[in-house]
Amino acid sequence: MNFLKKIFSPTILIISAVLLFYTFYQSEIYWSGKQRSYYLIYYLILSVLTIFSIISFFISSKLKEYFIILVISIVFSLYLFEGYLILKENLANSIILKEKLNKKEKNKILKAKLYKKKQKKNGIQDRRCKSIKI
Repeated sequence: MNFLKKIFSPTILIISAVLLFYTFYQSEIYWSGKQRSYYLIYYLILSVLTIFSIISFFISSKLKEYFIILVISIVFSLYLFEGYLILKENLANSIILKEKLNKKEKNKILKAKLYKKKQKKNGIQDRRCKSIKI
C-alpha cells in the first residue's frame, strides 16, 4: 500500500490532465466549439478531479489510504453494476428471441393443420401432413 500511496497523487493528476486536454481537443478543435455545451459537464467533472488531485499531494498518508480504498471500491462496484446490466439485457434479448421463434414454430404448425383440413375437405391425401393430428 505504501507504493500505491506514493504513485496515487501523480497518477490522478496525470489522468485528469490528459482527460481535460482530450475534452478540450474534442470540444474546441474537433467540433470547432459547436458542441461546447455538451462537453460542459466533462469540463466540470475533470476540473474537480484536477483540483482534488492537487489537494491530494498535501493530505495525510492515512487519509490518502482511505481514499484509495474508496476509489477502488467505487470503480469495482461500477464495473460490477455494468456487468449486471449487460447480463440483464442479454437475458431479455434471448427471451424475446425465443418468443419469436416459438411464434414462428406455432405459425408453421397452424398452417400445416389448416392445409391438412383443407386437403381432407377436398378429399385429397397428402403425405407431408400425415404426422400432424387434428
